[in-house]
Amino acid sequence: MRRGASFFLLAAVRVVGWSDWTTPSSNALTQIRRAMELSNESGRNITAAYQACELWDQLAKDDVLPNPTIRAMCWALQASCLVRIGRDDDALVVYDKAIELQEHLQPDTRENVIVGKARSLQRLLQYEKAKQQFGQSTSANAIVGAATCALRLGDLSGAIRLLEGCNRQQEDHVVEAKAMLATLNYLERHTTNDADLSILQRAAALSPLYHWIYMLLLSDPNLSESNQSFDEIPNTSSDFLDLIVVNTCALDDPLLIHLDDKVLLHKLLSSEPKGTAQFWPQGVILPGESSRLNAWSGESSNNDLAWVCKRRAGYGSHGNVIMNTSHVLRLSLTLEDDILLQRMVEPPLLLQGRKFSLRIYVIYFISTTPEVFLSRHGLVKLAALPLKTETESNVANLRMHMTNSGREATMQQQDLKYLEQALAPTDVSFDKLWESLEKAVSRTMRVYNEKTKSLTGQDDSLAALRSGLCRLGIPKILGFDFVVDAAGSAWLVEVNRFPGLEPRDEKSDATVKQSVVQESWNMAARRKQINYQPFKIQCSVDYSDNDSLQRIDL
Repeated sequence: MRRGASFFLLAAVRVVGWSDWTTPSSNALTQIRRAMELSNESGRNITAAYQACELWDQLAKDDVLPNPTIRAMCWALQASCLVRIGRDDDALVVYDKAIELQEHLQPDTRENVIVGKARSLQRLLQYEKAKQQFGQSTSANAIVGAATCALRLGDLSGAIRLLEGCNRQQEDHVVEAKAMLATLNYLERHTTNDADLSILQRAAALSPLYHWIYMLLLSDPNLSESNQSFDEIPNTSSDFLDLIVVNTCALDDPLLIHLDDKVLLHKLLSSEPKGTAQFWPQGVILPGESSRLNAWSGESSNNDLAWVCKRRAGYGSHGNVIMNTSHVLRLSLTLEDDILLQRMVEPPLLLQGRKFSLRIYVIYFISTTPEVFLSRHGLVKLAALPLKTETESNVANLRMHMTNSGREATMQQQDLKYLEQALAPTDVSFDKLWESLEKAVSRTMRVYNEKTKSLTGQDDSLAALRSGLCRLGIPKILGFDFVVDAAGSAWLVEVNRFPGLEPRDEKSDATVKQSVVQESWNMAARRKQINYQPFKIQCSVDYSDNDSLQRIDL
């Protein structure tokens, strides 16, 4: 939606004309125009996205879109709005409706629909299906997307084959595709050539990611002979928004899905109950473990327990639903796909009478012995509404319980210094809370490391890919989300492989995120002993604090 999806719909209206509609009522026309306006605003305003989805749903129900060109365009808009509010499952259905009428779409819009569906599948962690969907387009952008999915599946050779057949019509994307191919060739062959270095040198001027990779190869003593004809590019300042994209690139550990997938994370942390009971809430995977839920419900005191139902994939707390035990029991009878059912942390610690969560940033470097750092910069996210517990209806009010800023147009966020000051006059110790956070991060990454060793030992190609990624030394920023109980203990509720790093304000949120990104790359440069600072961000934040990263022992 960043481009303004209604642009394409307005173009279609100019071609078809409002008069070609099958005499819609004036009220319907008003709603359609309003839905278009809201869709155009949705990229900047999450509330507008919710309102647009409600209007599109009603318009589809009323069947007032008879013209196939207009109908296809409206569905393209509706799908984009659904994506914006985290309803990727529903967006897939709408994308399919638009694809059925793709001959009525302009080429740019058709491409957006094809790629949009693929990215929804990607966000839902359905990487094989997403790769196939990307394959419906021959654009370089889609091929890069397909290659990214191949890498997420641990298939280095498959990603290389896809990139070798890249379409060369879109020059900007071709440079990215060629640079990605050059990088993967290096991972596979442990060496490079002049042609690949040349394309990486060119891409270095366009992308912080390839800037880093190019400088890394120039500093590699094993490639010194090949590097003689290439000069270091001048020091440059990266745009922060370009830099944070690196954290979503394809060159991260493919096994991170075991942290990103909520069901897999529960299986990982529940494998050793003694080690995880202190920070991972009690839960079951439905429908497979329905018998355990039935056993719990046998006790009358458990019938009104509050549970959070979590889909395998989801971001911004989208896809989470709060239910009591009796509702969950009914839901378990209709489920086909696995979901995680997790106990709510009760009673919670409150700030300003509101529930809150902590976004803690963890920097991970893939290696034989993984290096993990905990950032002292983090966020405190307060719920939109104060918590009330008098009636059952309040349990279902997500705005009292969900604290992710992606759900709200405005959300109160603070830094960790605010939390430390807020806890100072209370019986809850900030230092002890931080200690419990450290233990949770350490235990989670230790169990993850044990899992990756086991899986890598069973798959030589996966081992080769992860070994190659280790050589690149790219920092991976993970978002660990915690809630705090009334006693001041931290409970991990999810891990985000792709935490939102785009600043939402110019105060605490921007300061924290810019600090985390800067310190991550400073650490990457120290690890690789590269005396070069290509990632000095142009902003007003003071980065003089170089000791804010705390090494976590595994």
